Amino acid sequence: MKERKASEFKLKLQTLITEVRELRVQFLEDENYLLQSKHKELKETINCILQAKEAFLNAYQVPNIR
Repeated sequence: MKERKASEFKLKLQTLITEVRELRVQFLEDENYLLQSKHKELKETINCILQAKEAFLNAYQVPNIR
């Protein structure tokens, strides 16, 4: 009887461990997707800022007169 309960406990424990691992993997995949999205968004923002800077400098550049 005790062996049966121990076996059931081990099986349940293994099942729970597997579920936790699967949830961890899913969490990490979701986190990775969000980080990639934020990375892309930041790159686009940086590019827009650099383009705006370049346009500003070109518009207000004073020619060198000698």
